[in-house]
Amino acid sequence: MGPAALFYKPEEGVFCNDGREDQLLAFVTSQTDIRGSPEAVLAAIDEYGRTQNFLMNVGEEKGKIITGIIFDQNLKSMLEIGGYIGYSAILFGSALRRAGGQEYISLEMNPKFAAIARTLVAFAGLNDVLCEELELVAPGTIVVADDMYLPGNPPYSEYMRASPILKTEASRPSIHCLKDGHISLGNPALVYETSIHEGLQPTGLPDAVEVSYCVKSVVN
Repeated sequence: MGPAALFYKPEEGVFCNDGREDQLLAFVTSQTDIRGSPEAVLAAIDEYGRTQNFLMNVGEEKGKIITGIIFDQNLKSMLEIGGYIGYSAILFGSALRRAGGQEYISLEMNPKFAAIARTLVAFAGLNDVLCEELELVAPGTIVVADDMYLPGNPPYSEYMRASPILKTEASRPSIHCLKDGHISLGNPALVYETSIHEGLQPTGLPDAVEVSYCVKSVVN
């Protein structure tokens, strides 16, 4: 990316749920001339992040890695876990639609964030468009994880790279928890090919996304 002026304001101790999301919504939707344009709405969100407050979005640079995968693989559907204010849903949903995809599902547990995301997605004109155990991941699925340097997620990386045997053995001590619903063991039979793709946070700090292709299921 270019000079520091293109980066978001730095992340601080309080980085969300302090009123900035409501301010963002008003900032974007007040610009009625950008309604229906995903690119313009994303640009407005980025402008807010650069000039007003940090936002925990994937950002333009890491976003390009994922949109590249959408077009290269001709994805038909996507599932996002943790949608925040809808930046990724707009960015990837727009790419998915242009690639001929049919469905983008974004999950967000915070009701306020989810409501803001729905409003921004609709404003952008896109309102028409764990997982292993639910059988949402199978051979042919691509799993992408953000923030793999900041803050990082070593247990996730180890899991995606482990063999079915190692994952099965590692899960045995936790099997007794299943009856209480306190833990998900996923599907240890799935095999992934995983790679790391370095990029930048919207603030300019180094980060990475991890891309895992589910290549097969091994039946013991």
